[in-house]
Amino acid sequence: MAFMMIIRTAVRAPLNLIFSFTMAYIMGGSMAVIFLIIIPFLGIGLYLIVRTVMPVFKKGFPLFDKITRIVEENVKEYSCREILCS
Repeated sequence: MAFMMIIRTAVRAPLNLIFSFTMAYIMGGSMAVIFLIIIPFLGIGLYLIVRTVMPVFKKGFPLFDKITRIVEENVKEYSCREILCS
C-alpha cells in the first residue's frame, strides 16, 4: 500500500509540474516565466524541510512501528478468541 502511494506521488508530481508549466505558457508567457523563477525556491524550501524533519522521523518511526506491532497482536488475539468462543 505504501509502495503504491510512493509510486503515485513519484509519477504524479513531475507530470503535474510539466502540465502546469504548459498551461501557464498557454495562458500567458509571463506566468510561465514567474513559474520558472519560483520553482527553484520551492525546491530549496522542500529540501530544507526534509532535511530538518528526517532525523525526527528516523527517531520516532521505530516507536511507531513497535506500537503498531503490539496493537496488531492484540487485534489478532481478540479475533482468535472470538472465533473459538463462537
